[in-house]
Order: sequence, then structure tokens, then C-alpha cells
Amino acid sequence: MNTTLGRIRSAFSSLPARATLVLLTFVSIGIVVMGCVGYLKLDEATRDNAEVRIDRAARAAAAITAGTFAGMFLIERDDTGTPLAIRLSPGLDAAFLKTSPKFDALVEEIAATNQGSANVFCLNRETMLFDRFATTLRNPDGSLARNASLGEAHAAYASLLAGRHYTGEVRVLDRFRLAYLTPMLDSGGTVVGALAVDVGWVDDLVRARTELQSDILISTALLLFVVTTIGAYLLYRAFRPLRAIGAFAHRVAIGEVDADVPYLGRKDEIGTLAAGMAQVVSMQNKLEQLAYYDQLTGVFNRSRFLRSLDAIFEAGEPSSAALLVVDIDGFRGVNEAFGHAAGDALVAQVAAALKAELRPGETLSRIGGNEFAIVTEGRTGAGDVEALAAAVLQRMAKPFRLPQAEVQTGCSIGIVLLPANARSTQDAIRNAELALNQAKTGGRGRYCFFTDEMSEAASNRAVTTRALREAIDADELTLHFQPQIRSADFGLFGVEALARWHHATRGDIPPAEFIPIAEESGLIIDLGKVVLNHSCRVARQWLDDGFDFQRISVNVSPTQIRQSDFRAVVVAALEAANLPARYLCLEVTESVFVNHGDRTVLRTVEALRELGVSLSLDDFGTGYSSLGYLNRLPFNQLKIDRSFVTDIDSDEQRKNLLNGMVALGKGLGMQIVAEGAETEAEVVVLCAAGCDAIQGYFFSRPVPVGSLPAEVERVSETARTAFARNGIRLAVS
Repeated sequence: MNTTLGRIRSAFSSLPARATLVLLTFVSIGIVVMGCVGYLKLDEATRDNAEVRIDRAARAAAAITAGTFAGMFLIERDDTGTPLAIRLSPGLDAAFLKTSPKFDALVEEIAATNQGSANVFCLNRETMLFDRFATTLRNPDGSLARNASLGEAHAAYASLLAGRHYTGEVRVLDRFRLAYLTPMLDSGGTVVGALAVDVGWVDDLVRARTELQSDILISTALLLFVVTTIGAYLLYRAFRPLRAIGAFAHRVAIGEVDADVPYLGRKDEIGTLAAGMAQVVSMQNKLEQLAYYDQLTGVFNRSRFLRSLDAIFEAGEPSSAALLVVDIDGFRGVNEAFGHAAGDALVAQVAAALKAELRPGETLSRIGGNEFAIVTEGRTGAGDVEALAAAVLQRMAKPFRLPQAEVQTGCSIGIVLLPANARSTQDAIRNAELALNQAKTGGRGRYCFFTDEMSEAASNRAVTTRALREAIDADELTLHFQPQIRSADFGLFGVEALARWHHATRGDIPPAEFIPIAEESGLIIDLGKVVLNHSCRVARQWLDDGFDFQRISVNVSPTQIRQSDFRAVVVAALEAANLPARYLCLEVTESVFVNHGDRTVLRTVEALRELGVSLSLDDFGTGYSSLGYLNRLPFNQLKIDRSFVTDIDSDEQRKNLLNGMVALGKGLGMQIVAEGAETEAEVVVLCAAGCDAIQGYFFSRPVPVGSLPAEVERVSETARTAFARNGIRLAVS
């Protein structure tokens, strides 16, 4: 015994034995360390991919639900787009959640999309259990496993009952599945059911991790055997593939995959490990496709677009990059005329057309429903970028052939040079949108480069918007009134109320500046209500004072008249002032009828006419005139726009247009009012054409309320005298 121990002790005291033992120890440690690194990296990637997959499954399920039950479900999401709850539309309740072919089709589509199962539950208020009524899970006999309930023992029960979504592992048949359960709420916020989706068994999702654990143990044992039998050199050669795969796994984890998985063709454990890594890379590529590409067009989406811009600004080196934001003109009209399928087809064709105009390395992203972004690098200055913009405009001016019809659209383009015109990604997007808005304002079908003046103008609009809101709240706006003069005897036909704003520091701000801002900001609703109420009060005071103003005209914006409560607003203003409805005339612009099928507007106009209010079609001839709606809607008055009045005495074509419009209005039983008359010669032509009333600076500018009676008397007397002097006879003496 002592002899044997001595021999063993002698063997391990030799240098080769000690070197082998030290080498074996360090190699073993190295193998374990490298294996653990690869395992941890793959484990991290597996967990991340599982989280991304369940998140995508939840988003897809919510989107499919909203699409299948269009108008019946509203998806509530957080700031990242993850669904938090599914709310039933008003008028629907828990009774809607029951077994039906549509719900069966819904869960089948969700399951097919997410490659997992899908279930829909309805909360039973008597048992307080979530009863499953639609599912893709089946019984052993092949029938759908509907008869199941989710109770207090279920991991998601408490969250769902509190109206919160649940993400995690849930037990199914003694195994666990990774699931996402979204609460369903009625319009009042009460929990009525739940939508559950999953992406498979948890142990299947982490199978690569388990396989890697076994592979590491086997590889370690084999490599240790090689070291002890063949030597350090062969051990190093055998260990090299693991090191390479471990490094590749690290690059996968940090998103720097630049080649194929190494050793993928080997038939040993290294090949198995490489195959598992290849599956991870494939899944990562699919997730990236979903995360960074637009599914309709195949181009980059907004997330990938933001990354492209971030990369430009993070580079920190001067470059000749540019951002072009392209907006499809007339896209809404295509959708309304031919449906959303036609709109999608148009977007796809536009994406292909834009991509054909780009050079290698330039990127195209879809960042909105009908909005694209082009990021260029390497173009030599503004001239080269302008050439690209011109090429895009030229291509977009050509018709697109859709399955439904051939359409002619066009586009507007906002351009920002980077980094000259922006310091960050958000600056670049903001400035490009400002340039795009400028291009649209200029008439569409054009491009516009960003300038510092645009940013200053936007800031000024913001300041003016804030000041306008304060002025409305403080009742600082006033009204001026412009008389409308009868052409027959130059007596008073009516007056138009016009808003005026005197700012404490900026002085008088013209309506041409603050009215568009009110329209853009939504303040036009409050502003219009103020003007309407004030006008009714002034009209009541005139009646009490014995001033025969005939009628008072108030401009109504399209935004106002599209409000469902607009009739009630008018009634409230009339009742508050105790003013009979026949003294009020509402002027509505043609643009409100751009959508001839807007039933809300049609009902509102008809209700106002029944109320006794007069209706005037303002700015006639400048917008969307249609004989159909002129004949159908109950207008009392047609108001010819000033663009047809200016220089009419010297323009025969305008005279012919005027005569046609007057004949049209008279034929429909309307009174004709011409606005914008500034010269005596224009007034003469308008009188001869048969206009019932004329409004313009020739007679009077808008005046304050206190000056109007005297102004009307002066205008009538002056007009009668002047026209009598020129030999013009009045119809009524």
C-alpha cells in the first residue's frame, strides 16, 4: 500500500505530470468559462426573444381583433404601443361576448399568426369566473375545449379582475405556456372578459438553452479526455470552435452579426451548438423584419428611420446628408373614392416608385399613412438634393394604375440639410415637417428647403395661438360691422359681423393672421361661439334702439358646423339674446361640402333652416361648387367671392362668369350678394348683372358697432347722390 502511494506521489511530482495537471486545470477552467459565457449569452438572447415574441403576439392579437370587429373594439395601448385593454364600443356589453363563428375565426387567425394558441373569455358575474367561449385548444376527441374557466387559482385572475393585463407563465396540462392576457372592458370601464394569447410551451422556448447546457457538459468531458490523451495542442484545436461560437454568440447578443454562424456544417456537438445559434440568428432576423420594416411596402418603418437619423448625428463628423419628407397629395380623396384597399395599393406603388429614384446607400422609410422619408448621404450639396426632389416630383406626377382605377396624385416635399439645419433627430423631423407644410401652403406639388425663417414663423404661430386663447378667455375680441347695400335703392340689405383683435403690445392683429391660426389650433370653435353670442346681443340692442339692420350675417367655419351640438349653440345664442331667428344669417363656405356624404353637416344645415335662420353660401365659385348640393341644400343666399368682382368692369370673361353665377342663383331662388366691390365701375357692373346686394370698401369698411347707424345713412345718401349724378336710375325711388 505504501509502495503504491509512493509511486503515485512520485508520478505527480514530475514536471510533465505537474504541467499536464496544471494545463488540464486551466484548460478545464477555460472550457467551463467559455461554455458559461456562451450559455449566458444565448440564455439572455432566448429570454429577450421570448419577451419580444410575446409582445409581438399581443400586438398582433389586438390588431387582428380591432380589424375583425371594426368599430366594435377600441384598443388601449401604452406609449410603446403595447395593448393594455380592449374596450367595447358604446352600445355593446358583456352579452356580446359569446360563442359565434366570428369569434372562432378570430382565435384561429390569431393562433395562426402567432403560432400559438388563443382564447377569449367572458366574465360570469354570478360565479366571478372567466368562462372560455372561444379557443383553439382541443379535447382528446378533437372537439374545441370551450368548457373551461379561469378562477382565483390562475396566475392572471387578480390582474384581469382589476382591469390590468398579465404577462407570464400560466399552467396548462401540468406544463407552462408563455402567455399575454388582455382585459376586455365595456364602455364604462367594467371588466367583462379577456383575450389570451400565447407563443408556446415555456420549455420549448428555452430548449436551446437546455440543449446548450447538455452540449457544454459533453464537450467539456470530451475535451478533457483529449487533453489527457493527445496533449495540449489537440486540446487547443478542439477548443477553438467553442471559442469562435462563443464570440459569435456575444456578437449576436450586442447586435453585431456580420457573417454566418461558424462551424454550421459540422456533424458533432459543435455543429449542434452552431445549429442552435443559427436558429437564434434566424429568429432575430425575423423579429428585426417585424420591428424595423413596414409590412405593406417592405421599406423601413419609423423606428428604423429614427435609427438612421440617430446614426448621422451620433457620428459627430460633418457630412452631406439630407432628409426629405414626402407627402402624397390627394391621398384622402383616393381612400374616400375607392376605399382603403385602393389607398394601400397606392402607398405600395408610391414606395416602389420612390425607391427607384434612390442611389445605393440611400434609405426610404414609411413614417406615416401617406408620408415617406428619404435619408441621403453623400450627395454633393443642395443642388444634388434638389435634383432628387425634382425627380421625385416628376415621377409622382405620373398616374398610378390601381385595380380600381387609374389615379393622378402628386406629392409635396420638405427638405432639411444635415447637420446644417438640425442638431438632433427631433430637430430634423420638426424642420422637415415645417418645410413640408410650407410646400403644401405654396400650392402642393412642389418641394421646399427648410430655412430659419420657417422655425421663427412656427414659434410666432405658437405665441399667437397662446395669446389668442388668452384673448378669447378674457373676452378681449371685439366686432366690427360692414354694411351690405341693396343694388335696387342703395338702402341697407344687412350687415356682416367681423371679429377684430387688438393686442395690448402688438396692436391690431389682422384677421388674415389669427383666423387661420384659430382654424389650425381648434380655437375656431370657441372664437366662433364668442362672435355668434356677441352678434346676437348687438342685434337685440339694435332692435331695441329702433335701428332697422335687416339681418346680421355671421361667418361659420367648417369645423364649427361639423360639431354635433352646433344647432344647440345657435339656439342658445338666440335665446340668450332674445333674438328672433329671422334676423340671423349664417355664412357657410363651400369647403364644408368637400365630402358630399357628410350627413352631420346636411342634418345641421336643414335643422338651422327649420329654426328660421337664413343660410348664405359664402365665397361661391372658389371651392367645391356642385349643382347637386346647391339644389339639395336650403340656402337663402349666394355670396359671390371677391376674386370674381375685382376688375370686373374691364374683364369680359369675368363679366360672363358673373352673369352665369347670378342666373344660376336666381334660378335656384336665392338672393345674390357680391362682396369685395372697391370701385364705382365695379358696382355699376354688379348692379347691371342683377345682384341683390353689394358689399365692399367702395361703400364702407367695417366699422365699430356704435358707428354703424350713422355710417349706413352716410353710405346710402352718398351712393344715391353719386349714381344719380352719373345717370343711373334706381329700381326703387
